Amino acid sequence: MLESSPLTARDIMTHPVVTARAETPLRVVIQQMMAGGFSGMPVVDDAGLAIGMITEGDFMRWTEEVGPRARWWLDMLADGHELAETFLQEIKDQHARVRAVMTPGVIGVSGDTPIRDVAALLAERHVKRVPVLADGKPIGIITRRDLVRAMLSTV
Repeated sequence: MLESSPLTARDIMTHPVVTARAETPLRVVIQQMMAGGFSGMPVVDDAGLAIGMITEGDFMRWTEEVGPRARWWLDMLADGHELAETFLQEIKDQHARVRAVMTPGVIGVSGDTPIRDVAALLAERHVKRVPVLADGKPIGIITRRDLVRAMLSTV
């Protein structure tokens, strides 16, 4: 249905796009996602360049990965090792940041990308959203829902 559509990524993207930085606390990102009703966002560096994505799926995978690590710490404590409180707090702080959870690297499209190509990219890469980039900076985001909405105009 989208093969003959003249629409481009710029036509259907949601903008402005909400972004996070690698050092943003996870609590802040989760609150933004819940308040905004979205399930992922681009992660940008200090210059605003896209460096990754953080999604609900990343949170699910992260909690699975943390399990063995947490067990190791509990084993250390159970064996009687005393760990400095500042060391424990530093570990907690490092793991409570976007960088500990995000998927590095960005699969993005330009604003001029035909939506049929955006749809193909989402299907081929098995992703639910893709940022629209201009000079490496996110200017919008396209989700599967945006594509479905565009399909509605063709039927």
